[in-house]
Amino acid sequence: MDNLKLNDTICFYRKKQGLTQEDLAQRLGVTNQSVSKWESAQCCPDISLIPKLADIFEISIDELFGNEPIPYVARKITDDAIFSEAAKIVTESGKVSASLLQRKLNIGYEEAIHLIDLIKDEMTDKEDFSSHFPWPDDEKLRIVFAKGRKILDKSDNINECISIRFPHDCNETTRQYFKVEVFGNICCDASINGDVIANGQIECNQINGDIKESSQNVNCQGNINGNVNAGANISCGGSIGGGVNCGNNVSCAGEINGAVNCGDNVACGDNIKGDVNCGGNIECKIIEGNVECQGDIIYK
Repeated sequence: MDNLKLNDTICFYRKKQGLTQEDLAQRLGVTNQSVSKWESAQCCPDISLIPKLADIFEISIDELFGNEPIPYVARKITDDAIFSEAAKIVTESGKVSASLLQRKLNIGYEEAIHLIDLIKDEMTDKEDFSSHFPWPDDEKLRIVFAKGRKILDKSDNINECISIRFPHDCNETTRQYFKVEVFGNICCDASINGDVIANGQIECNQINGDIKESSQNVNCQGNINGNVNAGANISCGGSIGGGVNCGNNVSCAGEINGAVNCGDNVACGDNIKGDVNCGGNIECKIIEGNVECQGDIIYK
């Protein structure tokens, strides 16, 4: 092997892929020092790592050693078996790699590139990627988390937050209405004029719709102008326009215009206009319905 030529190409293609020496080392299962020694021409990678390097850099093994790929004489690939096998390799591996097709099919680099172009065209023409998503084809705005190629859902532990910029004219005056479903947490300084589903916690200014589901806490600075369904605590800086169902405590600065069912305490700054069933204390001005609780009822 020509150490000087190989060290240059490894360094060049690593940087082209936007990888640090540590990134490349982790993907190859070697130490940072190994990559550093390759690039300084102190030693060469093990021969078993050469195909992996070519795959990571998305080049042929010839190019990895600084050679020009063998010129390809354009021809139409008519062998359906080769095309089907190539498509199968791309699907199963989850990546489009010319060097991978070269090794698996024993073909030239340019022929592999030609096959990849054909596969991409075929996928574009026939594949309806929307059919892969596990929800109906409706008008609801959905934001998802993905880890690699896997879409995370409520069964996954998602603690990250993502920023959402809602339409600038989305407010109580315009009443622009849309539905939001987030497979994770919602952290929003604006109002949401529509129904909300979150498989995590919700922190926002005001919601002009129902909170259909939140598996964790709901913290709203303003009003919630609809029903609320949360797995943990509900904290509302204004009033709640509908009923409440939660696993823990309910704290509302204004009134609650519906029934309340919660696992712990209810603290309401005004009236509760419905039945109340809770596992702790109730604090409010007036309850306009039947009450069943495990603690004290405190009228302010």
